[in-house]
Amino acid sequence: MTVKEAIVRWNVTQSTVYSYLKDQLVLGAEKKEGQWVIPDDALCPYKPTKSPMSQQEMIIFILRALNENKTIPPILLNLQPEKLVAVFKALEKQNYITLLDSVQHRDPFGQYLINLETTKVYLKPKQSLQKASELLLKFAPTFISLLQTIL
Repeated sequence: MTVKEAIVRWNVTQSTVYSYLKDQLVLGAEKKEGQWVIPDDALCPYKPTKSPMSQQEMIIFILRALNENKTIPPILLNLQPEKLVAVFKALEKQNYITLLDSVQHRDPFGQYLINLETTKVYLKPKQSLQKASELLLKFAPTFISLLQTIL
């Protein structure tokens, strides 16, 4: 897709798309002959507002990105790609997300669907990150301990 198509698809400004491209946040995007070429299946990046993040905050951001059909490049989470895949596997094991068998996507965020029945407790709109993290800790202590072994 072109930059103009990304603007429409992702519902962001031109400067935002160029910022994502400049910061290498769009997986598979390349500049060819002076023009950006963005893969048709590329997801809009979801940028965390703070860094570094605690493990709980990272999980909240991952779930929020999935909820909005966006992606978070591993570099923004201070993770290696294989660690991000391990986090997705842990989320799947705890039934927070479901692997879409029929989807072959270059980005792990495009391979999973959030299980809203499980996660709606801490994904309320405009809920503070601290409150969301507290609820995550309350409802998923085994999940947190599992993540601590992965990360």
